[in-house]
Amino acid sequence: MNFETELISLIKEKKELASLSDSFVSTVLHRTTATFSLSKMDSYDSFEKFRRSALCKLLVTTSRKHLREVYGLFIKKPLQTCVSTLESLDSINNPLIDELLRYHQSTAERFDDYVVIYDLLFSTLHSMGLSKDYSLLDLACGYNPFAYKFFPTKPSNYLVVDLSPSDMFALNQFFSQTKISAKAFSFDILSTEFDSWISTISVDVCFLFKALDSFETVRKNSSKKLLSSIKTSFFVVSFALSTIGGRNHISEKKRSWFDRFCKTNNWSLKTIQTANEIFYLVKKGNS
Repeated sequence: MNFETELISLIKEKKELASLSDSFVSTVLHRTTATFSLSKMDSYDSFEKFRRSALCKLLVTTSRKHLREVYGLFIKKPLQTCVSTLESLDSINNPLIDELLRYHQSTAERFDDYVVIYDLLFSTLHSMGLSKDYSLLDLACGYNPFAYKFFPTKPSNYLVVDLSPSDMFALNQFFSQTKISAKAFSFDILSTEFDSWISTISVDVCFLFKALDSFETVRKNSSKKLLSSIKTSFFVVSFALSTIGGRNHISEKKRSWFDRFCKTNNWSLKTIQTANEIFYLVKKGNS
């Protein structure tokens, strides 16, 4: 694509999108351009001229909209602007961690309920057969790893994955400084690179908090492929019950596919619900 490098830089001028990798922005940009005729782009001999065109504005606006839906919309304050706070973290009980949890929409909504949520999640998972000595994978983790202190039992192996390389760098810094045995990885979870990586990973439980709706926005039916590919005995999958800010209720029909998918695969499930979120605790049928 002509001017791809320049377009990616322009798209990332939005503060909440700046931490995303160029490769992921490129993927979304290519999906965006698939719906437009780009022949007019060839008539521009410089990016500065193209930048003033209606086509450029449309490509940037549409790409940013998609990126906000899967990432930027949830970021209240990017981690790369919290360097001094991150450098001050010396234990999992440092009160500055609470500040960081409030900088992401999902963890901010979950903040007052974390103790109750994790107590219920893990007591239920253990009753379903999860060992007390368990490994955990948190996909599309956001800022959720900062809530590590709320785990009633700490995982023996802890892996987290999300889109932003700088966010994952910050989480690895957090893990190192607080002596948490964990590792953060940056992947587009719908990419072939992630497919290769996840094929080598096996864990006892996998978190997918408020993630599947975003995946479906990017690629229809991608969630089913993902759930089938992960080598785990248990999933905890959550869905939002209302839109951001609590303005509108989200219909149960939007997640009915997930219930059907679990039944089709003979996966047993239980649910836990808070004011903003419903959690599905899933035991795979062959476990």
